[in-house]
This record gives sequence, structure tokens and C-alpha cells, in this order.
Amino acid sequence: MRILSWNVRGYNAPDKTRLIKRCLDQVRPDILLLQETKIKEEDVNVFSRKFPAWKCILVGAQSASGGLAALWNDSVMDVVVIRSTRWWQWLKIQSFQFQTSFFLINIYGPNNSNLKMQMWEELADIMRNDRENLFILGGDFNAILRPLDKMGSVGWNRQSQRDLSSFVMNLGLIEIPFRTWDFTWTNRSSGFLNMAKRLDRFFIAGDWLESHWKSVAEILPISGSHHYPICLRIQEESAPERCSFKFETMWLRDSNIRKLIEQWWKHNLDNPELKQINREAVNHFSDIFNGVGNQGRDMHQVLGVIPACVKDEHNQRLMEPVSMEEVKLVVFGLGSDKSPGPNDFPALFFQKFWDILAKDILGVVEESRAGGFVLRDFNNTFIALIPKKAEITSFDDFYPISLCNTIYKIISKVMANRLKQILDLVISSEQSGFAPGKSIYEGIILAHEVIYSIQIART
Repeated sequence: MRILSWNVRGYNAPDKTRLIKRCLDQVRPDILLLQETKIKEEDVNVFSRKFPAWKCILVGAQSASGGLAALWNDSVMDVVVIRSTRWWQWLKIQSFQFQTSFFLINIYGPNNSNLKMQMWEELADIMRNDRENLFILGGDFNAILRPLDKMGSVGWNRQSQRDLSSFVMNLGLIEIPFRTWDFTWTNRSSGFLNMAKRLDRFFIAGDWLESHWKSVAEILPISGSHHYPICLRIQEESAPERCSFKFETMWLRDSNIRKLIEQWWKHNLDNPELKQINREAVNHFSDIFNGVGNQGRDMHQVLGVIPACVKDEHNQRLMEPVSMEEVKLVVFGLGSDKSPGPNDFPALFFQKFWDILAKDILGVVEESRAGGFVLRDFNNTFIALIPKKAEITSFDDFYPISLCNTIYKIISKVMANRLKQILDLVISSEQSGFAPGKSIYEGIILAHEVIYSIQIART
């Protein structure tokens, strides 16, 4: 389905009929929304004469200004007018293609800020009283939504911008972005006098994201008015491809997120069916992998020639059960927005909901310590390739880095913190690199001093 909207700035101009027909031939819309037609109500036959295959509903212009019109192809949809004012048309669309109905509002925003605010209030009342239906708002809003919607040195009506922004935010409207350029209106001047704005746009509201409709908007490069035509293309989405879950930081702004996380976390952990399935899977694969072929290489011969640096008392300290303080210190020491790895839960998630997750995280870390292994799901990583230079010719030109799961980072960091306590025992004093308080450059300096001393001795 295609919805075409255009502020034609006067339909009666000689070339406007030709331009509209050109738009219809190129886009083949199912419905055409026109603003500022400057045609009076009694002249509705103007459209039926020039577009006999199209049905038309007109809001007449007043004193040769304004005016709205909706033209549609009645073979693909049925259109009923719910209500109209000088500045908008509220239409109910019954689409034969999608076998569903939705509301479409054709908008022509007034120049006067007070009238514009009145229009937003009228539309807000309509949409607040009908939250269950899908809405599409399209047309010339005669206001920019944000400062970036303007190009040029001339100022803009800041009050109108704030009013439109409040209208959009309060109703939870979603703007359909244009996939072409950014501006829909221009003053058609050249040089430093040129000015452009995004005044025309489409918004959607209601359970649109759950309707499996894909929406794309574009600006058409057809001149003849200070405004360019805009087109909204809607089609049914194919079955979405399965993609990995990603925890979005912006969800933390929702006041209900804590309650939802608590419910989901408790449900997933206390689900008896899930636990039973998990036990059966573990038992099944344990029998397979522990039966044969699990004879690891005997490392005692190798370890026998390495001097023992760690004493029993040190080893006992290393193998103590993990405490909650150890885990909390690590969790809140991680970078909150670092790459979360395949499970897509960043450290910020665990920090924000620590009171809910703490016992389970401690259990996972302690289980890994006691069992001597990390579950495979936690040990999965993404491999990211970082280019070494601008021109890449082979995989040798990349640095591979591993993006680890946050749980894996917590487990490994807890173990690393414990090992730090005995590093001085297992690392020789000559080791200068990758040890706290030492630098790899110490070896370079030492080598320089040795060479210098040899040279002095020879002389």
C-alpha cells in the first residue's frame, strides 16, 4: 500500500494537474493526500473531472487559502470520513489488501501558533480516546520537530517546535524516517539565502510495531511547489529472521523494568520443568562423555620438574569458597558499557539489578571454582577483527580479539584477584613485563646498560 502526501500550494495553477498526474504515474499510490489545494467545497467536481477513476473527499478552502483533499482508488480500499476541520481530515481506511482497517489523518498545520496548539489538542483528544486502533498521521505539519530539521540562517518558530515535540512525545508517536534526503520544503532561493526545512512527515501510533507491517517513507524529487511530495510505502513483513537477544541500556529508563526483571528472573530460575529438562540433559551427556575417551594426558611428569612455589597455606587461601564481597567488588569494577559478548547482557545490567541477581551470580562463580570449569555457554565468545592498517589484503592484517560474556569476565576476574596475592611467589624477579609495578621497558633499559658496560670494559 502506498500513501502519497503533497502540499501543492494551489491546485488551480495550470501545471499542478500535470504534476499530480506525474506523481500518480510514478508512485501509483492507493490514496493521495493533498494540502493547501485552495479549492472551495463546491468545486469538488474539479477533481472528479480530471481524475475520474478516483474517489474524492474535500475540505474546502477559506478565502482562497488552505483546503484539504483525499483521493483514493476504491478498488483497493474503502474510505469513510469520521470528522473534518479546516486543518485536518480524520479518515477510516478499510484496506482490501491487508484485510484490516486503520485511521489516517491528513494534516495541514496553520501558521498561527495558537491555532496550531488548538489543532494538537484536538488530535490528542481523538487518539487518547482510541488507543486500540492503528493511526497514521501525514501531511504538512508546518513545524519542525527538532533544530536539525532546518537548514539556513533564518530562524524558526521555537514555540511551534516545542508544541509539536510535546504532542509527539505525549502520544508516543513514531516518525517514519525518510530514506532519501532530509528536507521537504525549500524557499527556492540560491546561495546564502537558501533555506530548507522538514515540515512534511508521517507518524504512526497504536500497536503498529506488532502488526507485521513494514513502513518506508521517501521524499520524491518532483518540483512545482515549495514542498516536495512524500510517500509512505507499507507492506507485510515476511517472517522475521531469528536474531540474538540484546539488552538495551535505554530500557533502564522505564520505571517498570525492575519489576519485570524480577518476575522474569524468578520465573526462569524456579521453573521446575526447565530444571527437570536440564537434569536429564546433563545426565545423558555425562554418561556419553565420561564413559570413554576422557583419559587426559598425564601431566605429573611435567609438573615434577617444576619447583613448587605455592605452599599449602597459599593454596588453601586460593581454594576458599567465593564470598559475596569478592563478587560484588568485581561486578561493580567492570566497565558498565563494555562489549557484553554473545549473551548480550552488559555489566550495567548486573550492576543495576544486583539486589535481584546477586545470589545467582555468586552461585555461578562458586560452582565454577568448586568444579574447576566454566560452563560452555559462559565460555562462548565473539571474535572481532580489528584492522592493523588501512589497506587490508589478508587475515594477517587483523588483530583478533575476543568479546567475552559478562559472566565469564566476573568468574575470571574473581580468580585473577586471588592469584594477584601470590604473584610475587610464582613470577621471578627478572620478569619485567605484564606484572604490577613493573614495565616491559625495564628489559630494554637493562640490555642497553649491559651493552654499554661491555663497551666501556673493552676500552
